[in-house]
Amino acid sequence: MRKIENIITSMETEVSIQIHNNERLLILISEKFDSNGLFIATLDHIVIFGKYINSEIKLFNNKNIDIEYLQNIRIFNENQELYLWRTNNGFNSRFRSDMYGEETEIIDTYQKLIGSDCTKFNTTGFTRLYEPRRGREIIIPVIKFDKLPLFIKIRNYIDYNKFQQAEFVDSRLVCFTDVKRNKVGGINNE
Repeated sequence: MRKIENIITSMETEVSIQIHNNERLLILISEKFDSNGLFIATLDHIVIFGKYINSEIKLFNNKNIDIEYLQNIRIFNENQELYLWRTNNGFNSRFRSDMYGEETEIIDTYQKLIGSDCTKFNTTGFTRLYEPRRGREIIIPVIKFDKLPLFIKIRNYIDYNKFQQAEFVDSRLVCFTDVKRNKVGGINNE
C-alpha cells in the first residue's frame, strides 16, 4: 500500500463550455492555467502528449489538436492540473491546485508507460517510446532520462463517505518519473 500523505488542495469546476476551435481552447486554458506545463490529449483516434508553454500548445512536429475529435485534455505540472472533457453540451472543466485550499489526504501512484525502446528527438524535446514487437508507440515531451521504463505520477485525492470509508474522489497527473520515482523532463528539465 502506498503512503497516505496530507496536502493542501483546492478544486473549481465549470460546465457547458463551448470550444469550437484551437484559439478558443487556448483562451480557455490561459484563463484557468496560468503557468507552463505538460499535457495529454485524448482524441477519438489517438492519444497525444505535448507542452503548454507561454499560453501555446506545443506538439511534436508542430501538429495541431483537431477540436472536432478532442474527447479530453489534461494540462498539468507539479502544482496543478486543468482537466477538460467533452459532454453532450460542450466541455466541462475541473481545475485543481495543490498550492492553496484545504488539507486533504492523497496517495501518489505511478503508471508505467509503454516503451521498451526509444528514440530521442533532442532538437524538439520529445522522445518516441515504442514496443517493436507490438507496434505501439507514444511520443512524450521528455528527453533527459537515463533508462527505461518511464512512469507518469498520478496523485489520488481521498475523502470519506458517510460510513467513514476512504475513497478516491479525484486524481490528477503530476509529472513523468524514472523507475526510482525521480522526476524526469518537464518544461525546464526536458
